[in-house]
Amino acid sequence: MQTLNTVNSFSNRNKAALLAPAKLTFAEQTSWFYCLLMGLYLFTIPSLSQAEATAAASKYFGYAVSIVILLKFFTKGFVITKEVICFGAWLLWSLTGIMVAVSMYVFGTSFFRMFQFFVLFMLILRVADNFKNLKLISILFFLGFVEAVIYTFLSGDFLLGTETGERITGVSSNPNGLAIIIQHMLILQLAFFELSKKKWIKIFMLALLPFQAKLIFATGSKKGLIFFIFILLVWYAVFHWKDIVKRPLLFLFLLAGGLVFIAWMSSAIADTIVGKRMRMFLETAETGGGAGEQARIGLVKEGFRVFSEHPLIGVGLNQFGFNNKFGIYAHNTYIELLTNGGLIGFVLMMAVFVILALKGFKNRMSNIPEVAIVSKMVIVFFAYAALISLVAPLFFSHYHWVVLGLIAAFYETARRKGILRD
Repeated sequence: MQTLNTVNSFSNRNKAALLAPAKLTFAEQTSWFYCLLMGLYLFTIPSLSQAEATAAASKYFGYAVSIVILLKFFTKGFVITKEVICFGAWLLWSLTGIMVAVSMYVFGTSFFRMFQFFVLFMLILRVADNFKNLKLISILFFLGFVEAVIYTFLSGDFLLGTETGERITGVSSNPNGLAIIIQHMLILQLAFFELSKKKWIKIFMLALLPFQAKLIFATGSKKGLIFFIFILLVWYAVFHWKDIVKRPLLFLFLLAGGLVFIAWMSSAIADTIVGKRMRMFLETAETGGGAGEQARIGLVKEGFRVFSEHPLIGVGLNQFGFNNKFGIYAHNTYIELLTNGGLIGFVLMMAVFVILALKGFKNRMSNIPEVAIVSKMVIVFFAYAALISLVAPLFFSHYHWVVLGLIAAFYETARRKGILRD
């Protein structure tokens, strides 16, 4: 009997030990602290870092967060992926531009900016080492966009713009910059729409669309409007193309509604800034393009000329403007990369994008719903990025690298869990 009581006592203690919460290591206890800090910094990137008045606050807060999170590298080490290696190699290769740079100041500040993006990319990979952390920082990053939109609506800039017809800039330094911010917000927004199972979240994500469109109109950005619509079209084609076959009546209804919306929008925006710019664009396209379009074509030609003269190492980071007859940057990601770092630099940076895009393509049919949804959104994102890169140097933006970091962190976490097709 005593032996039986002893066995039962041991069994009860063992059961209690199993039911008791496990003791977390120091690294596990601080994981959420690091994650929250990182998320708060990501919140400031779209909401504070683009405006001159608040950019310093975001920058120095980012430095402080980076120093704190670096402590995590000492407890858990670095996360090294193929895209990290390519990005790091590109950064090292870009140092060769010192030999040919015209403005060392511009080169130095540009290199430091890209180094910051590299550190940010690495920090996201380290902090978002599980899906809970990744979800938290993604939500905080998205809320930063929401705050930026609300701030712009409430600002005197927007009110004055609607009264005077001036193009608004909002939290950005220029109208096109604000449009690109909204486009990156839209990518995250559609991802949350597809991933969420709660109807109120889906409704909220869709309810944001009219406000975003209104801001796009107020910016007067042609490419802002074009790519805003492009993202929505690609998203629908990637996620809901089966609806055309399964529910043809619904598709016809949506098509009719879309035609009515286009007709309404054509009249609604006719007198707005973007409407006038679109009309001017169409008119100049018929006559061979206006001054702006001709200048962009000229910049592409100048880009190939500069590349032919410096094919190996290029002319240095952000130095293209000093080496062409127009005296401005290329307004084209591909030309900037090709001329800044030569062929080798171009291949290394493009490898970062291609590696992540291929992961999205390979996993779009995954048996894990979340992996499949994220992978399809990655396809939407890179379809957008590939096209807008023809008219904007996208690789110089904070929010672009944050999205890339979130994508890389998702696939690295999925790989460690064994649910990724490499």
